Amino acid sequence: MIVADLDDRAAGFLIIAIEDLRRRMTYTGVSMPPGVAELAAALRQRLSQGQAGPALDSLAAAADAVRVSPLAITYDEAAALLGVGRSSVKRLVASGRIATVSIGGAVRIRAADLEAYVAELAPIDRTAGDAA
Repeated sequence: MIVADLDDRAAGFLIIAIEDLRRRMTYTGVSMPPGVAELAAALRQRLSQGQAGPALDSLAAAADAVRVSPLAITYDEAAALLGVGRSSVKRLVASGRIATVSIGGAVRIRAADLEAYVAELAPIDRTAGDAA
């Protein structure tokens, strides 16, 4: 496999990229293909050969230190966060319940606006008898 031919720096960057991809896929509700997970495991094993402890602690810490949450998200990302379909998000935008912004011609929803919308939702009254 090509993993054995990589230098440590390239293998480390690939692991960080795969971990970032995994987080993004989890964020949007998509599972990581098994082959990609196996590649990450092979890269980790490759880097930890001959090491007394985990080889990736400093790489993972560096990656986490620079990782930030998006300030504005797409309709699909908002739908995944809310656990609804894209059309539901579009209806919420059309009704004015969630605001959008334009960033370089791309329509986005500010993460703060989405959080504010959810914070303002009334809890379901489960004692009312006709609970969903």
